Amino acid sequence: MTQLAAERSGLVDAFLDSYICWREACEDVWGPYRRRAECKPQRRRLGFAAYQSVLEREEHAASIHCQWAARVSTRATSCRPPPLIPDAQLAEPERASFNVAAGASPYATQACVDTWLTDFRDDLPKIDVPTLVLHGTEDTILPYESTAGRLSELIDEVQVIPVEQGPHNIG
Repeated sequence: MTQLAAERSGLVDAFLDSYICWREACEDVWGPYRRRAECKPQRRRLGFAAYQSVLEREEHAASIHCQWAARVSTRATSCRPPPLIPDAQLAEPERASFNVAAGASPYATQACVDTWLTDFRDDLPKIDVPTLVLHGTEDTILPYESTAGRLSELIDEVQVIPVEQGPHNIG
């Protein structure tokens, strides 16, 4: 085996190990989540602490896996021909959205799906504190005009600041 092949093999092994650790950490979240949900009210704080602890371990494992993914990507980029679409031609919102998705917590990514079909409009008038909303004008998932642009009609004390050319996740 050449030195390059050995290096690649070690890199792939480490990447796969980090993936397995991350997936195991994801699975570990479900037990404390169920226990917290079933806790009596006086024990919920303790249940939440246990749940939060496994979420932090999952987040840490996800972070390590992302670091290995970046190493593999960097190594692969140096060994392959240029992409069909040069990186410079990708729109910044799409690049930013991809970077957010690549680093997202797998548990949170899965858990948020249940909220996608929830209509929160009836809840918005109940907000009784001053509210600041930053929203990207290039959000293709929740378009500005259909969402943030309408909030002043639904929330009494709201200040909406459009972030010009901002994608779905402007962070």
